[in-house]
Amino acid sequence: MKLYSILPLALGALDFMIYSPIQGIMELYPMLPLALGALDFMIYSPIQGIMELYPMLPLALGALDFMIYSPIQGIMELYPMLPLALGALDFMIYSPIQGIMKLYPMLPLALGALDFMIYSPIQGIMKLYPMLPLALGALDFMIYSPIQGIMKLYPMLPLALGALDFMIYSPIQGIMKLYPMLPLALGALDFMMTLMVSG
Repeated sequence: MKLYSILPLALGALDFMIYSPIQGIMELYPMLPLALGALDFMIYSPIQGIMELYPMLPLALGALDFMIYSPIQGIMELYPMLPLALGALDFMIYSPIQGIMKLYPMLPLALGALDFMIYSPIQGIMKLYPMLPLALGALDFMIYSPIQGIMKLYPMLPLALGALDFMIYSPIQGIMKLYPMLPLALGALDFMMTLMVSG
């Protein structure tokens, strides 16, 4: 009941993940053009998907270039988020500390996430206190129960669903759902890629 304002989205995402992409997309009707674009991007053609995602075309193209072709080319197309992109580049290639300093608008979150992943969930959660409900919900979502996690995440449900897509299905699909919180989405990408490199 607390989720009533975004219940259609929640139900659609659940169907999309568990049962049928088509059934889920139809229930996600407020985001139908976005959902169809993401589906095309994953299954058929990146170009076809990007064209359907036209409201975020510059970002989509920049992200595509960043991932597939050239970080520099992608960063230039992502110019509205250039400070974050440069910080991410440093974080991935050179120095976590140097990258974190360039990511200063999200520094408490960045440090908390780093602790959460590497050192101690409790230590990380305490640094993440402005987003504590999200941190606790994410922990439940990952470890215990998706439903339990979604309930705790209800104030940020679109972010939670986007993050799930980002991790499991497609970075582009995840970024699209995360567009109201895109800086956080890009930060999440930085941290995941960093773990891959360090691993």
